Amino acid sequence: MAKRVILKLNGSLDRGCRVAVEIWSGNARQLELVAQLPPNPELANWATLHWQRYRAIGAPSRLKPESIEVDGSINRRIQECRESSQKLGDGFRQWLDSPEFLRIDRALREEIDRREAVRVFIETDNAQLQKLPWHLWDWSESRRAEVSLSCRTSPLPPPKSHSPQVRILAILGHSAGIEVETDRQILETLPHARVWFLVEPTRQQLNDCLWERSWDILFFAGHSETEGEKGRIYLNPNDSLTLDELRYGLRQAIKRGLQLAIFNSCDGLGLAQQLGDLNIPQMVVMREVVGDQVAQIFLKYFLQAFAGGQSFELAVRQARERLEGLEDQLPCATWLPAIVAHPQAESLTWNRLRSRPLPFSKLHWQRVLQSAVAVTLVVLGIRALGWLQPGELYAYDRLMRMRPPEVADPRLLVVEATEADVKRYGFPLPDGILAQAIEKVKQHQPRVVAVDIFRDRSIAPGGDRLQPLWQQHPNLIALCHVGQANNPDNPGIAPPPNVPENRQGFSDVWLDPDGILRRFVLFMQSDYQEACATRLSFAGLAALSYLQAEGIEPKNLSSDRIQLGNAILTRLPSDAGGYRNFDNRGFQVMLNYRNAPQVAQRVRIWDLLAGKIAPEDIHSRIVLIGVTASTANTSGFFETPYTQWGQSDRQMPAVIVQAHAISQLLSAELDDRPLLDVWHPWIEAFWIGGWAFVGGAIALSCPRTWAWGLATGVTAGSLIWVSLGLFVGGQWVPVVPAAIALATTGALARSLPQKQG
Repeated sequence: MAKRVILKLNGSLDRGCRVAVEIWSGNARQLELVAQLPPNPELANWATLHWQRYRAIGAPSRLKPESIEVDGSINRRIQECRESSQKLGDGFRQWLDSPEFLRIDRALREEIDRREAVRVFIETDNAQLQKLPWHLWDWSESRRAEVSLSCRTSPLPPPKSHSPQVRILAILGHSAGIEVETDRQILETLPHARVWFLVEPTRQQLNDCLWERSWDILFFAGHSETEGEKGRIYLNPNDSLTLDELRYGLRQAIKRGLQLAIFNSCDGLGLAQQLGDLNIPQMVVMREVVGDQVAQIFLKYFLQAFAGGQSFELAVRQARERLEGLEDQLPCATWLPAIVAHPQAESLTWNRLRSRPLPFSKLHWQRVLQSAVAVTLVVLGIRALGWLQPGELYAYDRLMRMRPPEVADPRLLVVEATEADVKRYGFPLPDGILAQAIEKVKQHQPRVVAVDIFRDRSIAPGGDRLQPLWQQHPNLIALCHVGQANNPDNPGIAPPPNVPENRQGFSDVWLDPDGILRRFVLFMQSDYQEACATRLSFAGLAALSYLQAEGIEPKNLSSDRIQLGNAILTRLPSDAGGYRNFDNRGFQVMLNYRNAPQVAQRVRIWDLLAGKIAPEDIHSRIVLIGVTASTANTSGFFETPYTQWGQSDRQMPAVIVQAHAISQLLSAELDDRPLLDVWHPWIEAFWIGGWAFVGGAIALSCPRTWAWGLATGVTAGSLIWVSLGLFVGGQWVPVVPAAIALATTGALARSLPQKQG
């Protein structure tokens, strides 16, 4: 970043000047000195005389038409102007060599290396001091610097983001006696620019353009002049105005991002004074009247260098110095162009105006990376507090419903007691009806019969028929409930009498805080198992019994991992995925519901008893017998990821939940269907951080707000689809934290100061 030298002059040539110099590096002031420049009335007289002789040349100019009177020989006037410029230049250099000023000159040479980039500002309100040839100061001339004038040091508003094209409002004003068409042709050849031309506009047309659109550059070519301390531009043969008369429109344009004003017209210091009051960052004006040829050649070379990659200051210097070829006929042409800039304004480049260097700037990539890390840490902290759990569980449910459809599991059959069956047989189902159902099923050699009905006591009639069945059939599984100690609302429920422990399965589940069932327990060891002594869940026992017939036995790999054939089951930690500190008693896994209209074939118990079920629908299957009548068993229904909010009729009967859990275990081994798992916390952190970085990169690559919003939305959609793909493959990834990191880092990157590296 270039250093800044600000030379503040308070006084005049006649009275002398108090000089204060400041050297800035970034936002830090490195040096401040105060000195004097002595009174020099002779230099003041030479300055006045020189500019009078310059105007007397009378070349066709962009001053107000007919405002210059011409007499005498043109060659004599050119020679007189050349002589006065020589005397003015020599006197100016001698003035700066004054002993009183030497301490500042010496300090500048010591503090700033000749090869170091530097920006130089002369701050004064005195018009005569502003028109001195400051480019002849040998200190600045020997360095890569172009002296800028500055009238104000009030705070500068932050720069706005811009479009991929440089937006230029080009005003081609009153042009009697001059040629502005060349200016237009030069502007039309600019790369990556959109130029809006106003040819001899009315005041209202100009005002509307300032209010209704955003501009990066304001350009004016035509007649202008300075009246007293105010500049006046001539819009058309009938209308002229000072910039004070466009104050509100100009203020709006600056507020919306106007960075540069170019007045390729005469006598522009008055215009610069008025625009400086409005805090425009940069301006190029002409110190005096300017001929057509000078104005056109300067504009050509300046825009050529600026659009070609030179910084604004160096482009002005290069174009100004190239005017030297005209000085045989137009003395002091190189004295005319002047930069008027706010000291706090950053050096402009063409690419910065069109917001293109930002994605490729090392400095901005570093800032994006820092922002991504900071946002990721904050998101992880919020996540650790559990504040994102509701959103993450909602996203989990959405992913569950978005998966590709599946078919029913052909290894299961659900025999259900529907509303019609309960009305026919009563509730609870009598022992006799249950015994008939078991006997009917057993006739067709099922592999496992799992009765998802509590029967800790006999329900007449038919108890004498049901009880022997529990002992006679080794593949008959009974249900019990562990419950909680000292909790009268959740007591244990015993299995049917005399059922061996190895054929008992517990029904206990733990709901999430929102009441949705997303996990099931495979094994559990509890101190409170008086009524239900088994360690295996009902679904786990049914699935393992089925797999045992296939020669597949579970193997303990560790306390948290079990191998089931080729499948590995991993116990959920208390902070798994989007969960924070849930009740993780027992060996819990995520319940990977089968995404099918029905998890398995379902038949009514009445149809079974009536002999309407084909034997092949039962043979070698797991047959689940349970109740699905909601009016009879409201406590045996669960909300699942498929339950729509506020629609209790979509709740899932307990026997169907058990079927999903059984199918998950069977499919993991026999069908290679993925089990749902979560990443290690470090991998999740890198995942969130990666999306945060992507959000910042998008913000840098999309200068327009609508483009950034659209790109962020498309990327968020990609995040969802990538997450869905991983979910189908068995990985539950942090969707909500990643989306928050994506949007937050992008917003933060757009709010960073747009500094050049």
